[in-house]
Amino acid sequence: MDAASVKAEPSNEETQEVENEDEIAPKPAEPHNGHDSWTELDSSDGSDISDFFDSETDSEPEWDSESESDDEEPSPPVSSASTASSEVWSDDARTANVCMFQLQPGLKEIAQSPVDFLNLMFQKPLFESLVKNINQHGTKLLNENRIRQWNDVTIKEFRIFLGLLLNVGTINTNVAADFWKQDRGIYLPKNYMTEKRFSIILKCLNFAEEISEKKNRMSKVSLIVNYFNNVMKNVVTPEKILCIDESMGPFYENLYLLTDQHSLVHKLLIYKGIDQDELEEMTKRERDELIHTRANDAVKNLLEDKLDVGHSLFMDSDYNSLGLAKFLVARNTHVTGTLKRKREGNPPEIIEKELNMNIDDKITKYNPDGISVMIWKESVGHHVVIISSEHGSEWREHVNKYNKSVKKPACVWEFKKYRDGVRTHDEMMADYYYLPEKLAWHKRVGIHILQMLFLNAYNLYKRYGEKPPLKRLLKFRQVVIGYLLSGGDSDSV
Repeated sequence: MDAASVKAEPSNEETQEVENEDEIAPKPAEPHNGHDSWTELDSSDGSDISDFFDSETDSEPEWDSESESDDEEPSPPVSSASTASSEVWSDDARTANVCMFQLQPGLKEIAQSPVDFLNLMFQKPLFESLVKNINQHGTKLLNENRIRQWNDVTIKEFRIFLGLLLNVGTINTNVAADFWKQDRGIYLPKNYMTEKRFSIILKCLNFAEEISEKKNRMSKVSLIVNYFNNVMKNVVTPEKILCIDESMGPFYENLYLLTDQHSLVHKLLIYKGIDQDELEEMTKRERDELIHTRANDAVKNLLEDKLDVGHSLFMDSDYNSLGLAKFLVARNTHVTGTLKRKREGNPPEIIEKELNMNIDDKITKYNPDGISVMIWKESVGHHVVIISSEHGSEWREHVNKYNKSVKKPACVWEFKKYRDGVRTHDEMMADYYYLPEKLAWHKRVGIHILQMLFLNAYNLYKRYGEKPPLKRLLKFRQVVIGYLLSGGDSDSV
């Protein structure tokens, strides 16, 4: 996955605010990989709900590495003087001075059953806020004669609506045997809500308060984004290993995720895309620099409350640079990941255009902070560049699935082991994913985040729930969807 690729903003007509609910955002083909300004969501717009909580594969993807033959447009020549910094590099191996991991990972709340973990993710303040916003928007549409009638939604009815929304993804399962089971957990929607009522609630679905003045575009989803980040911060303490990458969302906005090694999402950020005309006017180097600058900003925002405790962070080359690595090491956070060979600050030996290297040759340089930059020629025309403050470049052997011994540098093995937190999350989301057609962009984003909360509930259940746990995500979905369709216990959420 090219994690930090910048999505093109749609045309002016497509990006107008959806004043009329009949105006819709264009439908992407599949869940895929999008702020006029590159800033974190503003929680001071009246949508901040942090006060709801107490404070506190066998197959391997292509390497994100350099190739000697590049089919893309050539970059202008770069001299070592303009790209390499005045950093002092040496061959003497050293380790960054980062503190030991200081936190005790685990669940902060008591939960055992699937329903317990659902209630941890979908807490009562979320339902109250969404129901309030839906009823306000429904009343507004009725007063504007855009709908014929409106009856206020209750929390119990919204639970049923959410259960039906999730149930569509379960029906689309490719586990054929489940269709012949007597208790297959596929609930008939007409037994719980009429199609007309479901459609009118979907039309009035709103993730922001009804306000008279116009707010910035991202305020339409700031409530659900802030809720997600706050509830994860207050429910679970992350493990040492963290991963940052861009998720493949079914909308034009850029969705950046902070996950652990088990694909549990701890924090998310959403930014708006860049106008296509602006991108076309840029050179390849300017586009790469813009992508890197914005990805760098996303990293610092995602890690804002995770620094100074000894985490180990894994990212790909769209994010990594010597400057960011030095910032993280100074804040007691290790970093490991692939690196663009010509990125500013790299050692001159790494930047040189002509590298007279044989297969399995490697060059490793260390700076005074203990940050290493290594280039390794993995195969003909294929160089791998890794930056790390934690793992060295010594050779390490592993036996692959074909029972053959494979030798690679230690930092490469570690990166391959932990890099796929976001990718695995996206694959799990796709298994039972459903998003109604012809929705405004903010509804697509909001429903997507609701399904992320649902998947987080399952990932937490697997790690901290009852033993033995339900082994399949499908069975977990059947249990909690049945609970939602029953209306749930209003006193427990």
